[in-house]
Amino acid sequence: MEKTKEKPIGKALKIVQENQKQFSSYVDNQEKNKNLLRQLRAQIGECIENRECTCCCAPVDLNEIRRSDLTTQREWYISGMCIECQDAVFDEKATVTPRSKKEVN
Repeated sequence: MEKTKEKPIGKALKIVQENQKQFSSYVDNQEKNKNLLRQLRAQIGECIENRECTCCCAPVDLNEIRRSDLTTQREWYISGMCIECQDAVFDEKATVTPRSKKEVN
């Protein structure tokens, strides 16, 4: 039997997994959730700065991101997910809205 190698998870995804119960009861824990969301945003920012995917820890080539479509570029700067993880999370291409047609710097 062949063992499947488990894919490492990124820092931001770990925060969500570790605190999943608190996220699920949002109304009861609003202040705790605000703190968790701050932590999550900080980790996403750190991953973007370090050019690593928040989900799979893979190094991200910014040139590849820049060559991709605007939706993929915007999502990188929002979530810090590499192109492969974005494709896995979002089955279909997102609809491009007039607002998303602006270039991402």
